[in-house]
Amino acid sequence: MARLACYDERITALQTAQSTNQVVIADREQVREARRGLFGLTLPRIKLFGDDTDESDGVSELSSTVQSAQRMGNSKWFFVLEDGAKWVQTDNTKIYPYPKSGSGIVIKRAALGSYTAQVGGGGRNFKLKRVME
Repeated sequence: MARLACYDERITALQTAQSTNQVVIADREQVREARRGLFGLTLPRIKLFGDDTDESDGVSELSSTVQSAQRMGNSKWFFVLEDGAKWVQTDNTKIYPYPKSGSGIVIKRAALGSYTAQVGGGGRNFKLKRVME
């Protein structure tokens, strides 16, 4: 009886904490979606969504659609993806054909914390980084 009473007390405390947003319970799919949304951002290592070295649940590649692409004054490109994420080209690789709204884009983790992308399913890879504006 003591064990059951203890269990009931703990469950009630958990339900209260959850209803007041002191505890948030997320399923695996919600964690994956959050990781996808944070892809490319430099964040403190707090392991909120698990260990980043675990590639089974981690995100090492992002496939998306370009919402808008514009060439900046320095001949580099600025991209806004369909989820609102903003990326800017960091190398001098010429991107051809020119990216446009609706083009597919694949962004992958590269060496030393960098990222590479390819637009339209072909063409050359170029380096880019995620920016906040």
